[in-house]
Amino acid sequence: MGGIIITLLGIAMLFFFIFIEKNFFLATFVLLLLIVILGSFFPISWYLTKSIDSDKDSKQV
Repeated sequence: MGGIIITLLGIAMLFFFIFIEKNFFLATFVLLLLIVILGSFFPISWYLTKSIDSDKDSKQV
């Protein structure tokens, strides 16, 4: 849940600073992309952990 919120916040900030404010600096763009990428790691790791756990359960039966 936290990763989704971080990702959505990063996308909203990216939209605000790049498209609405017309404030395109490379450092701002890289920082906002980093927030989106790091926020995406949380749901991805949760999904991978869930799939690995379900594989272990199915192999034990």
